[in-house]
Amino acid sequence: MTTEEPDNQTPEPPQENQQDQTGSVVDLSPDARELRKAPAQVVETEIQSDLDPAQRALADALRLSFRILQGVMVILIIGFLLTGFSSVREQEQGLRVTFGKLQSGEPLTSGAHASWPAPAGEFISVITAPQKIAINDSFWIALKGSEKSIPFDQLSRRPNQGLVPGEDGSVITSDHNLAHTRWRVVYRINDARTFIKNIAESEHVATVGSEADIIVRKAIERGVIHASADTKLDDVISSRDAYASRVRISAQQMLDNIKTGITIDSVSCVDAEPPRAILEDYQAVNKAASDANQNIEQAREQSTQILNGVAGAAYRKLEIMIRIYEALSENVKPDPKDIDLLCEIATNPDEIRAAATNQEKFLAEIDRVLITPEVGGTVAEIIADSRQYSTSLLSKVEAETHELEAYYKEYQKNPLLMKNTLWRNAISSIYRNTNERFFLNPDTKLIELRINRDPKFKQKINRMRNKQQLEKAQAGQGG
Repeated sequence: MTTEEPDNQTPEPPQENQQDQTGSVVDLSPDARELRKAPAQVVETEIQSDLDPAQRALADALRLSFRILQGVMVILIIGFLLTGFSSVREQEQGLRVTFGKLQSGEPLTSGAHASWPAPAGEFISVITAPQKIAINDSFWIALKGSEKSIPFDQLSRRPNQGLVPGEDGSVITSDHNLAHTRWRVVYRINDARTFIKNIAESEHVATVGSEADIIVRKAIERGVIHASADTKLDDVISSRDAYASRVRISAQQMLDNIKTGITIDSVSCVDAEPPRAILEDYQAVNKAASDANQNIEQAREQSTQILNGVAGAAYRKLEIMIRIYEALSENVKPDPKDIDLLCEIATNPDEIRAAATNQEKFLAEIDRVLITPEVGGTVAEIIADSRQYSTSLLSKVEAETHELEAYYKEYQKNPLLMKNTLWRNAISSIYRNTNERFFLNPDTKLIELRINRDPKFKQKINRMRNKQQLEKAQAGQGG
């Protein structure tokens, strides 16, 4: 059987001397002897009472340090996670990058967005607002500081030196001439993902903008060279808008082919000049051409005014109809273009086409146009005068007819009287406007003509005529 030991065992009385592990005897102090004589619980309580203040202070310090460390770690973790938050401003697009790979999906618009913090993730912002660049030196002559403010036509001609390769810029035109140009370009990054993926070497916003400027500049320069090769010097200088449009199309095609995500909004040629050495001669030729064009335009205006004065609003129609009628009168087939043009402006195209094969029918169509209200000017006046003359002539003929009929009736009654009456009227009509009358006897053998008449006789005749006119005038006033 196993005997249970009592719960409270009486400790052995402490010995005054005690051997250590090596067997030597160690002397104990009186306090140690007293402590060994005390019960075990009393001994443990005494030892713990001496150690509690230090342990508590150490434990409190450790607990406080651990809590502070925990708080700092939480703050660091929160701050680390917050580094993944970024904001996209207006006219920007944002892209998330996770472990070096662009995340799929549409680019982020303006506002706050979260992504994995670095180094696991990254956030890229790309400016999509329109950007402007100027290309002033690539195709322009090299200028010193003082020459940049001088107009091109006032620069020195460099009589002993032409263009310097590597310094002076220029382009070759399709007619084998040289030209100097300067440009202004407006572009924007409309697809940030494509631009970052294919073009950008850095994700910094400032660097991205610089890279976009560089590639757009190169594309425009290439477009200028290509467009100039298909454009004459005169068109480069005088038709800048069309020239710039070809440059923009060529540059945009290049940017699209290499998938840059860049769109060119506008390209403008701000300056286009021939080489300075031939500028004066070129301006003289242009001035002569301008004067010629101005004279041609003035001649056209005068022609239009004359034609309007001749035929009014119908001059264009009559002009074409006259050409067709002349062809028909010469037995030549009229120009189909004239017939088509006439049918476009005429109100009866079917009748015009039918009449264009017969001279008489077409002349009737011309007459029909001449009596319309749209005919004015000299033609209208001639037609009006013709109608008036026709009417007056008809009236005169009718009056003369009635008069002859009356004479004939009287002649039938008394022929001799009618003969003498007609003879007297004829003589009066002959002598009506004569100043001097000479009657000669039929039996006169000799006739004397005096060429130099007496001037007094002429003066007398003039006084008599003036007197008669004055009397008529006074009679008219008195009436």
